[in-house]
Amino acid sequence: MLRLFKLTLICALALAAHAQTPSKAQLDADQAATLKGIQEIAVVVDVNKVFLSNGLTAEQLQTDIELRLRKAGIAVVDATTVMREAMSRPTYDDETKRLIKRVMDLAVLNISVSGGTTTSQSSLFFVVLIELRQAVTIDRNQKEDRCTTWEDNAIGTLGVGRVLSLKDDVGDLTDRFLNAYLSVNPPVR
Repeated sequence: MLRLFKLTLICALALAAHAQTPSKAQLDADQAATLKGIQEIAVVVDVNKVFLSNGLTAEQLQTDIELRLRKAGIAVVDATTVMREAMSRPTYDDETKRLIKRVMDLAVLNISVSGGTTTSQSSLFFVVLIELRQAVTIDRNQKEDRCTTWEDNAIGTLGVGRVLSLKDDVGDLTDRFLNAYLSVNPPVR
């Protein structure tokens, strides 16, 4: 009798926990909703030295990603250029404040390719992370901060001679981002 009670209790708790767990589709929709209204994005790419030494460069990835964003109708901004323009102004006037605020409010798409060699030394493990960071306001105290509001990743292994195939993984993740972005920012025709 006690065993039946414990089994029933475990099943009930499992069902309750499952009912409160949002589905992947709901999590994807919640993440996508945070992209609504973003009009311009800066792109930052970081590639681990293991992949750099095997021919993959941040510049290649940056160019590919920025091109995909532009084709989708998203303005790509170089945050460094805007900040440099703000800092080069002779006076701290309204235009300088506007430029600094633009940089602070700018959404940034970060792409990181990291990993290393496996024990066999003939293959590499990799983690490709793509995340959008943007300015947010915390409801409970109205504090402004920057945080990740959308992210995805790819994890795997590959042969040392196939490092350039990581461009495909980065492209796939960028396409996932664009699908989420366009789901809440449909193109105006």
